[in-house]
Amino acid sequence: MIWIGIEAFDPAWTAQVARGQFLVDAPYWIRSPVMLATGGFVFGMGAWLLLATAMGAAVVVADSEGIAARTIFGRLRRLKWSEIVDAKRKKNQLILSPAGTGTLDQEIWDRKSVFLDIGMLDAPPGAFETLVRQHRSDLVFREIK
Repeated sequence: MIWIGIEAFDPAWTAQVARGQFLVDAPYWIRSPVMLATGGFVFGMGAWLLLATAMGAAVVVADSEGIAARTIFGRLRRLKWSEIVDAKRKKNQLILSPAGTGTLDQEIWDRKSVFLDIGMLDAPPGAFETLVRQHRSDLVFREIK
């Protein structure tokens, strides 16, 4: 994307596909910065994830006080064991929430729920459920779609 953004500074530049035609027709001083910004954003997010991986940032942290999981933006969402009201399983995710019966969208955006994306971790799914049950045996993971 960054390379295309540099090439798009040429007023005669054109794309071979119909998608993105609005950028082809836009003046070069509009289309090129849009492409450069998009490419820079994608490159920056990839570099951020690689840096976090190289530094060995913990993805899930569980101790006697609570559990925390790192979000895609690098922050840890932390919940004390006593604050967890609801536990859900959705495909390859475990969702621990203090919000209770709120919708999944509300739980994502209110930044209170802890999401364990077990498909991206190196432990079997049952290991995380066992970990939660060691501290909160009363929680029942319910399946959601």
